[in-house]
Amino acid sequence: MLLLPAVCTGNPKQPGNGSFACPSLALPGNVCNATCDAGYKGTPSATCQSDGTYSDVTGTCELIGGLRN
Repeated sequence: MLLLPAVCTGNPKQPGNGSFACPSLALPGNVCNATCDAGYKGTPSATCQSDGTYSDVTGTCELIGGLRN
């Protein structure tokens, strides 16, 4: 019997002020990076785990230049 690895589908939980657009099928160990919204910077990412779920998001999208009024 051939065992196939679990795959992650869809996207991880969206980071604040950013969004993921991950491949439709990701293998364990694949990293999905988020894109921050305009006016924000950062490198949020999540990793496909062996159980077919994404890890918690690491990193954040932070406002460029401080607080907005």
